[in-house]
Order: sequence, then structure tokens, then C-alpha cells
Amino acid sequence: PVEDGALAARMEAAGRAHGGAFGVLLRDKDLPRAERRALGLSLRALTRRAGARLVVAADLEIAREIGADGVHFGGGGRAQLAAAARDWPGAWLSIACHSVDEVAKAAEAGATIALLSPIFSTPGKGEPIGLEALSRARAAIDARGSSIVLVALGGVTVESARACLCAGTGAVASIRADLTPVLAEAPTT
Repeated sequence: PVEDGALAARMEAAGRAHGGAFGVLLRDKDLPRAERRALGLSLRALTRRAGARLVVAADLEIAREIGADGVHFGGGGRAQLAAAARDWPGAWLSIACHSVDEVAKAAEAGATIALLSPIFSTPGKGEPIGLEALSRARAAIDARGSSIVLVALGGVTVESARACLCAGTGAVASIRADLTPVLAEAPTT
């Protein structure tokens, strides 16, 4: 079970050191629904112990059933996101964005988080958009007076995370890199 493995140990250590400054995204499109829900319940128990947030990818129903903190939608999910914003006030509602314009549209649709990617080179994700896109997205968010959190994703490493934060992102995310050292610099609110 998830609660007994290396992931649990890393998350609990990060939780002790950094509280709620991190989260977990459950994204396994290939698992049958019942197995994905069971995995979600295990992760929910683990994230609660670690003081972390849990977000479920693309399945609002499972997210609500397991008591997740929110749901994440792919770039084509703006209509779903807008419906979730109406039906689930206070939830973390994130969406994948691949341009500054998509970040602005995400804010208009009710997203609380926009994952902008790929910032750096990463396998299978096309040309990186770079740190300049983060700065332009931050400026667009500020110009609209939006409170959406901008998250840098795509090829982010411990070393490049600092540059992303300096470029105006509110957080960093990674699929391959362990960013727990960056948590020491993250705000805890």
C-alpha cells in the first residue's frame, strides 16, 4: 500500500519540515475507476498525515468522493473547470496552460491555479516556452487583478526552480524531480 512505501516516508518528512507547502496530484488515467478511487483514498490518508494537499486529475466525482482538496483539468477542460468553480466553492481548481493567453483564460474560467508548461525542456512536451513566459503570465495576471496562482511545470529542477520563483511564479511542480529542497524557500500560507 501507498502508506507503507518510500513515497509515504518522503511525504511525512516533508510534512514535518514544511507543513502545507506542498501537494500531490493523483494522475493515473489508465487505472480502472475503482482502483483509482482506492489509490485516491490511500493518498488522501497519507496527505492528511503529511499536511499536504491532494488534487485529482480530471475526475471531479472521485475528487469529491475522497475528500480531495481540488481537481486538475487538462488544457481543453475550461468548460469543466467553470462548472467545478460554480459547484465546488473553495476547492483548488487547476488547469494546464501552454501559453500566456491560456493563463488569462484560465483565470476568467474560475481556476485558482494555472500550471504553465513546459518551461524547460522535458520529454515529449514540445518546445519549452521559457522563463520569459512566466514573467509575461505574471504581468497578465497582475494586470487583471486576478489571484490565480501561477505554477511552473516542465523540466523544473531544484536549480531552475529558484529562477521560476524569481520570474513570478507562485509555485513550482515536477513529475521527475524531487523538489523538496525548494520547500524551505516556499511561503507557508
